[in-house]
Amino acid sequence: MTQVNRERTARRASASLVALCMVLATGAPALAGPNDRGRGGDNLPKGGSGFELTVLHINDGESVLLPTDEDPGAARFVADLKELQAEGEAERTRLPAQASKRAKAVQAALNPRAAITISSGDNYLSGPRLNASLDNPDAFYDALVYTEGGFDAITIGNHEFDLGPDLLADFIEATGDIPFVSANLDVSGEPRLAALEAEGRIAGSTVVEKAGREIGVVGAIYEELGSISSPRNVTTTDAAKAVQAEVDALTADGVDIIILSSHLQNLDSDLELIGEVSGVDAAIAGGGVERLDPFPATATDADGDSVPVVTTVGNYRDIGRLVLKFDKQGEVIDVVEEESALLPVPLEGPRDPFIAENVEAPVAEYVSDLAENVLGTTEVWLDGANPPIRFRETNVGDLFTDAMVEAARARADEFGVGQADIALLNSGGIRNNVQLAPGSEVTELTTFDIGAFFNLVSIAEIDGQTLKDVLEHSVSSLPDTGNGRFGQWSGVEFVYDAAQQVQVFDGTTVLTPGERIREAVVTKADGTRVVVVEDGVLVAPGESFQFVTNDFTFRGGDNYPLTDVSFTTLGVTYQTALADWIEALGTITAADYPDLTVEDDTYRRFGPVGDFTIPSP
Repeated sequence: MTQVNRERTARRASASLVALCMVLATGAPALAGPNDRGRGGDNLPKGGSGFELTVLHINDGESVLLPTDEDPGAARFVADLKELQAEGEAERTRLPAQASKRAKAVQAALNPRAAITISSGDNYLSGPRLNASLDNPDAFYDALVYTEGGFDAITIGNHEFDLGPDLLADFIEATGDIPFVSANLDVSGEPRLAALEAEGRIAGSTVVEKAGREIGVVGAIYEELGSISSPRNVTTTDAAKAVQAEVDALTADGVDIIILSSHLQNLDSDLELIGEVSGVDAAIAGGGVERLDPFPATATDADGDSVPVVTTVGNYRDIGRLVLKFDKQGEVIDVVEEESALLPVPLEGPRDPFIAENVEAPVAEYVSDLAENVLGTTEVWLDGANPPIRFRETNVGDLFTDAMVEAARARADEFGVGQADIALLNSGGIRNNVQLAPGSEVTELTTFDIGAFFNLVSIAEIDGQTLKDVLEHSVSSLPDTGNGRFGQWSGVEFVYDAAQQVQVFDGTTVLTPGERIREAVVTKADGTRVVVVEDGVLVAPGESFQFVTNDFTFRGGDNYPLTDVSFTTLGVTYQTALADWIEALGTITAADYPDLTVEDDTYRRFGPVGDFTIPSP
């Protein structure tokens, strides 16, 4: 907790103690026994018949710290959050943590209202705004948003592992004493995270005390974490079993209000999870950034009970408010629909002065420096959004994969590897769907916006069979347009047919060979053209190729069948490779990178059957 927070808490605690002492001086009746665990027993003061809880929640903040035309920024967000917290706790006194159980129970009975604030994951994201923290050892700017915002619990999301477990440890350490929850996460293989778990900073669940009532918060994370992030030695277990175990343990310990806060990538997965568990009173979903209408959604748990489910669109654009009324036994007796809502954070309005000075100002200065470093210009639309980069070739993808080839070739002698023939970039590694008009300057900031992750350019020697499997996997998500595995390519021309048999890969073995790749020709570094697939048949299984991608993909990211391949990292991030290539080009020309639009259905390197013909080698 920052010094500013400590001072503010001390002032509030002092005032609250005075108010409570006045209440106690009037002579309160005897309180419930120690086994009642804050349930509001019958011998509490008159008026303690129920409890109203305001759940304030966000998800997928993703380091969107600065205000834009669409985003309110962290200072505006925190100001709004504090106002909502005050509204949720109105007409009740606040007590310091060291107050006695008797004092807390009296307060709960006389003022049975409280607000709890929870994030359900993806609390930061690679990119220039996060880099501002990485380049400053004295501040983790994203962490300040959560400490100053007064969060009671934080769920761990997949993006927290994009730069490895050690950065997550830095983030947790920078957030003071806020607990991080994830029931199905095993961090025992990572020493720093294991130490934080031993300290209680990471747990399957936590208990937050509000107005004398104990509220359990259980976390969960996407089970296939290793396929979309870089958790290294962190593993996951079955989410439903892990969540139920935490719920049962909390219930056995007398906690009768339980909130599930999960990061499973989409709302449907959360609804499915709730159907497999019981004992959860409300659920917060993360990762899908859906806008709910109506709010909240409703799921049915394993006992047939209805559970309200909420989520937000992320980027600090909204704050969810779910208002619940409980009886003495901790049963939900009402979802207050007129108070529950997805509340947009206005772009204009009060801004939290601490966040404005200590987060937005230094991050804006860092980003401004990147924006002033012009690398080149483009004479063509650079378009990763139209067509969507996750289901067809784009000139942004072509530019990026060429950059990776050039970076690998420039470092071949230094690292003792061969000259790169082919490059693949999973489209999920290309962010922001950049669109730059002809004549635009391309800056260092642009390259961070496109290549936001700390992915390292890496190379391996593979054979024709492996290349065929990787090509098949790169089109296996079609026709789904939202899957990050779809590949952008350099050095290979190919035709695919999405109507043919899709390759089935279980993470270890190709269970069903794919038949979607109909033709494929590689142009090697020395200019030799090699036919790899002809008429749907692999014709060069033993041919060797120097294959470039990022270390994330080599480690099985997006479930690519490459985990058995021995690879060499080349000491350069893919963002740096892109920046170096643009600077070397000076101008991104229409001849080299034409605008590939849906309207003219143009493809240069790959595309579906019937749209282009690969010339004979």
